[in-house]
Amino acid sequence: GGRGGGRGGMGGGGGGSRGVELTGSIYTSVTMGSPTAYWSHRYALGYDEGGADASALRLGAELGKRNVQGSADLARSYARQCSLLKCHAYSALAASFALSCQEASAKSDRAFFTTLTAVGYLVQFESLLTTRGDEWAMVGDLAVVERILRQVTLTITPPEDDQENSTGEQPAVTVKGTRLRPVLSFALAELGLKDSTHAARLGLPLGTAVRVHCVLATQGISEEQTLANFFNTNTAEQERINNRAVEQLGAFHDRRLAHLSSLTSAATRQPDRSTPYPS
Repeated sequence: GGRGGGRGGMGGGGGGSRGVELTGSIYTSVTMGSPTAYWSHRYALGYDEGGADASALRLGAELGKRNVQGSADLARSYARQCSLLKCHAYSALAASFALSCQEASAKSDRAFFTTLTAVGYLVQFESLLTTRGDEWAMVGDLAVVERILRQVTLTITPPEDDQENSTGEQPAVTVKGTRLRPVLSFALAELGLKDSTHAARLGLPLGTAVRVHCVLATQGISEEQTLANFFNTNTAEQERINNRAVEQLGAFHDRRLAHLSSLTSAATRQPDRSTPYPS
C-alpha cells in the first residue's frame, strides 16, 4: 500500500537495514503539503480554535440552542474545513495508489493486483506533530482525514466513460459517488495499464471496487513534545491513536497473509499456464 509521513502528516521515504541488499522499493511514498496546512491561514478563514472535530462539537451545541445565525456561520466554517481536508486527503490517496499500481504493472506483479481486489489498499499516514496547542488540533484533523478515507472506494474508469476535459485530455482521476460513499475512479493509463485486457490479466478487471484501509500513526519529536510528555498533555490520546494503528495494521497483515497463502496453495495444485502480455 501507499505510505505517508512527515511533520505535517504526509511524506516520508523508504530504506533498508544494514547488510540487506535491496533490489526494489519497499513501499510507495508520497510527500505533499499537510492536510492541516490551512492552519497557517486559519484566522483569515475563520478557524480561531480547534480542528474540524472541535468545529463539529461547537456546531452541535449551537444547533441545540436553536441559534440559527450562529449555527449557519459555524456550518459554513465547518464545511470549508472538511472540504480542504478532503482535497488534500484525496490527492495523497490518488497519488499513492497510482504510483503503487504503476510500479506493480511494470513488474507484472499479479499478486499485488489480486491482493487489491481481495483485501484492499493500505495507505498509512505518519505524523510528527506534537500533542500541545495548535499541533494537537492538527493531529485531530488527521484523524478526520483517516475517517474520510476509510469511506473511499477505488475503481477503474471504463474507457467508454472517459470524458475529455477542456484541454482535450482524459482526466487521470475522477471523483464520483456520494458524499458519504465517495469513489475515486482512475484512467487505465494513470495506473500504468495498457488497456482493459492488460488490467484483467494482472488481476484488476474493470468494475473492481478496491477498499481503502487507512491508518494514522503519530509521534511528536520536538522540544514541545518533551514538555507535553512531562505534563501528560494529550499523551494518552496519542497512545490510543497509535494502539489503534497497530491493531489495524495487524488485521490488514493477517488478511493479506491469508490471501497470499491461498495464492501459493493454488499455484502448487496446478501448472502455470499464464502467458506474458505482448509488448
